Amino acid sequence: MSDKLLLTQDMVASNDILNPFIHHLELTTTYDKIRTGFFTIVILPIRLFAIAGLLILAWLLACIGLYGLTQEDLIKHPIVGWRRSVKNIACVITRLIGVVAGFHYIPHKGKRATRNEAPILVMAPHSSFVDALAVVVMGVPAFVSGIENAKMPFLGM
Repeated sequence: MSDKLLLTQDMVASNDILNPFIHHLELTTTYDKIRTGFFTIVILPIRLFAIAGLLILAWLLACIGLYGLTQEDLIKHPIVGWRRSVKNIACVITRLIGVVAGFHYIPHKGKRATRNEAPILVMAPHSSFVDALAVVVMGVPAFVSGIENAKMPFLGM
């Protein structure tokens, strides 16, 4: 019966099968512990303040770009003119948030499809926050969300 198993003992690197959704941090040397402590105390707050500042700036730009538009205007017509420029600036700021968070380069393979070839991009099932970065790389085209999210502070309308 053991010779019919699909996964044999020589195919497994260790007796423990690693769960890819759990991060194991092993600080074995004193240098690793000091470095981790330094980055936690000094660099982490700087990154958090930078991310918060950039997020507030992007939110303000979005408020300025959408000022005076009704929900019906947004449904009937695409954003054009100076509002599109504000959207593009907010997109750059959103990419900067990814850089500050530590995502300097998001690799992608192949040729990007045109809007005629693939008019819809679906990012599901949202297994991590990296899904949002893929949408940013695509140029922040549009978002679809539940109506209950419209009442969320800072993220809703």
